[in-house]
Amino acid sequence: MQAGSHTTAPNRTRRPSAAAGEAVLLALAAPRTPFVQVIRQAGRATQLELAGRLRVTRAPAGQLVISARDASGRWRRSTRLEDTALLRPAQLASQAIVQAAQTTLAQGATAGGLTAADRGYAEKRIRTDLYPEACGERAARTIRAVMLRDIAEPRLLRAACLVFGAGVSIRDYNNMVRAGAPVLMRIATELPNLAPVLAGHVRRLARSAEPAASLGLMGQARAELMCAGDAGRLARRDWKWLSHQSNGTVRRLLALAQEGDTPGQAGWAVRLFATARIRRPPAVMVALTDAGGTLARALALVREDEDMGRLEDLARLLRLAMLEWRHRAALGQSLRFMRDDLAYLIDWWIDQARLGGALIPHNASWASIVRRQQRWHQMIILRNPEFLLHWHSAVPAHEAAGYRVVPLTDSLMLAREGMEMRHCVASYARDCAAGHTRIFAFESGACGERATVELRRRAARWYAGQVKGPCNAEVSPGMRMAAERLASRYAHADGRR
Repeated sequence: MQAGSHTTAPNRTRRPSAAAGEAVLLALAAPRTPFVQVIRQAGRATQLELAGRLRVTRAPAGQLVISARDASGRWRRSTRLEDTALLRPAQLASQAIVQAAQTTLAQGATAGGLTAADRGYAEKRIRTDLYPEACGERAARTIRAVMLRDIAEPRLLRAACLVFGAGVSIRDYNNMVRAGAPVLMRIATELPNLAPVLAGHVRRLARSAEPAASLGLMGQARAELMCAGDAGRLARRDWKWLSHQSNGTVRRLLALAQEGDTPGQAGWAVRLFATARIRRPPAVMVALTDAGGTLARALALVREDEDMGRLEDLARLLRLAMLEWRHRAALGQSLRFMRDDLAYLIDWWIDQARLGGALIPHNASWASIVRRQQRWHQMIILRNPEFLLHWHSAVPAHEAAGYRVVPLTDSLMLAREGMEMRHCVASYARDCAAGHTRIFAFESGACGERATVELRRRAARWYAGQVKGPCNAEVSPGMRMAAERLASRYAHADGRR
């Protein structure tokens, strides 16, 4: 080091003060109640106490009341905690430990003189050590069993789950009580798959002075969806299609129709699937309608001009995707890339639909639109190099046993291979860049047979996955054996790196 230069002292982690350590020791040494206490009256549980600081009670009217105990020992109702998920005991346990740590520390003799940093350290230590059993599976099972069997009314809880999903909160449960529990339980029991349609109505009835729900509530919800203010309102055909879907699909498609949104926003997604005549769309396809998903963006484009021609065009694309889905399933092929394949196609459709005109002819095939999408994707990469994905191959290009093997090491090479071989290998770019997959182009020197080989990674081991010829055709046994040999060679080379 040159003369006159100086070095700065290394950064050292700040140690907690003696007062913080004393506060932690006093808090942990103080008497404590059991973490889970169930208070029973007349042979049934009426209260659930956690860490002596959080209490869940069923009121005479049927609502669940959640209370927190302050430093003075008084129980106060906590409306903030009503957003806690009812069926997730870990959230209740976590809230109870936080309350217990804060209250226990506040009662310590030295707690008043702690700095903010020392207080944060002390609370963290107390949360970790005060009730170590709270994080165990046994405590979670106990809390869940008491909540399901005794504190919450089981039939009403089931109805609330059908309406709001597995993430139903204490507030949602109480809204069911206020809106008219007997009627809502009957409707949810008779029409379990359509129960999510009632979510917005339950919240509105719970906070208004309107009479309790009547048996005609489902009819009112149906009429509201069919009388939306834009072209996205449901027709009879759309409602009939929706009535045959599962509870989870209905909830996902109607997520836009929940509190604060107009029902017409959800109608476009329902109308799209009904127009495509897809009887039971896969969950991963329905998930693309979520906020930010590719189908949601495509529907936003359709809704801009309320262009029903665009909706029909998009429906034809989904119909082709569904046929390809069934074809791959029948052949026993992997479906894990189907979501990416469809997402790429919808991105292409959105870009091209803005230019006008129909993109999906009535006689189009899946392979033909995939080739058009890959050509578009290739041009996007050429114009925007920042979108080009690269990855490393442990095995270089070589010839072995009469086969020429070429590793495909960027997304442009995958797009070109997909166009030449007429399949959707271009959608594997993200998995290749993440290190889960490697793609190779094979060609037989003897007969000119070509194939695209996928190597998959499972833990530290590589094995041959799909081996497909042009248009996903099956390959010869010799090509399959060459792919197996490549997998062994690649695993050996990758292990030496």
